[in-house]
Amino acid sequence: MKLTGRPFTIPAGILFCILLVFARVMAVSPVQAADIQSDRSEYCAHRIDGQIGRGDGERIIEYLQTALDRVDRDQLDDPLAISPFSVCLNSPGGSLTEATRIAAFLLENWIGTVVDDGDSCLSACSIIFLMGNTDGDLGKGLNRKLHVNATLGLHRPSVDAPDGAGYSGEQLSKAFDLANEAIYRFMALANTPLGLTDGVFVQSDLMQNMLEHKGQEFFFVDTVGKALRWQIDLLGYEKPVLVDSTAAARACHNMFSVSRSAGDETAYLYENYSHDDLADGVTTFHAHSAHDGYSGFHYEVYAAYWDIVRAGCRIGVVNWGEGPQMSGCGGSWSGAENYPGNDFCLLSGPFAPETFDMTGSNDAEVLGLLMGKLPSFAVFPLETALRELPHLSQESRARVMTSPDLPRMLSALGLRDCAEAGLCRPGERAVSAPAPKRDIRNWQRIVRVEANDVLWIRSCGASKCKKVGSLSPGQSDFYITECDRGWCKVFRSDDMFAGWASKRYMEAR
Repeated sequence: MKLTGRPFTIPAGILFCILLVFARVMAVSPVQAADIQSDRSEYCAHRIDGQIGRGDGERIIEYLQTALDRVDRDQLDDPLAISPFSVCLNSPGGSLTEATRIAAFLLENWIGTVVDDGDSCLSACSIIFLMGNTDGDLGKGLNRKLHVNATLGLHRPSVDAPDGAGYSGEQLSKAFDLANEAIYRFMALANTPLGLTDGVFVQSDLMQNMLEHKGQEFFFVDTVGKALRWQIDLLGYEKPVLVDSTAAARACHNMFSVSRSAGDETAYLYENYSHDDLADGVTTFHAHSAHDGYSGFHYEVYAAYWDIVRAGCRIGVVNWGEGPQMSGCGGSWSGAENYPGNDFCLLSGPFAPETFDMTGSNDAEVLGLLMGKLPSFAVFPLETALRELPHLSQESRARVMTSPDLPRMLSALGLRDCAEAGLCRPGERAVSAPAPKRDIRNWQRIVRVEANDVLWIRSCGASKCKKVGSLSPGQSDFYITECDRGWCKVFRSDDMFAGWASKRYMEAR
């Protein structure tokens, strides 16, 4: 590149940065501008497609403002209201200046962002995505969701200046001003506080990773660890509802590692430890009695590495009246006094509760309030590729269904069976039948199908199946006819069967 004009002195590195931002800020608008339209998908009310060019910011903001004006004002004035709507993004990027304007509008108006199944959000589009937010009691909160089959890629702005073009000193001076303005706007957005916490919308290590990648070398948010570290919610997988001891141990290790990670490829200290090593760190199961509107349970988790690093957590499920929610607190390190152990749960960091109250009348109540909401994917290994989550979530579900703690989990949450816990597939229900011996568990699963079809009952250790009559007078008969690979095959006579509504349990031997 040849530079002409009046002489002046400027270091080569700074000159490159100026041109780098200048080129993106002054980029020529693409032939096809980004398109925005209504979207009736599961997650979004509106959708932005295509490359973001000059003038798109004003046009898209005008469209979204009109959409906001249609939203019920009562919803917007409700202090407990979530985002008025979310916007799906599918864009290769484009103008940083235009993207920053759109991002600022989303931030000001509590609009969430989503990259849906099969879509991609790259370059300047990622700036818009990272500003997805919602409004809550404590101020701005994050509302940015990434489908496990979507692509989110970040990199530093690229140079689009044509080869052989000459730049005068006046042009470079203007470029310097524009560069400063663009940098200021982006940094101001990135440093927006998260409510009353010490967090910000874009952490410094994410910014570092973005600036370390250039051109088509994107930094992809493509693992559980990255999504946890930078607080990006995930879609497109079956979210675990209950946690067993293995999941609790994994979540604690994740909390510890994520809270102390930084940089591109974080060295997750515990990943060399086996499943048994993780499980050995779980100590006891604690059930919370239903008290003051909430119930639940938690595991105490403790682990040590090399007798130096220690992690301590409480991981479990708490119900504050809105359904079971995976919750937790902790993630300590013995080398820092400000990271307490099991006796005191942390109130800051990526896993901090949105609200807390230390006026509880007993330890259980205080604990329930301190245990902040955990992302459901916090129970999976940090290095897990996002596209593997659907498969791993099925494995997690199956493991929880066979956990010896399952009866206590359900009881602590006031749930009768797997259907109420959200563990069953549509039409399934797990019931507890009387066991032949006091020390033997006998769990069964019933799958509801169409009339005059087949039901299946799985009986632990059962080798034979027998005919069973109706559960109660007036209900249809059903017959266990044969055993097939541990499952008893059941035929019911008509569509009036509603056995799972009965308090009487079936037993297959």
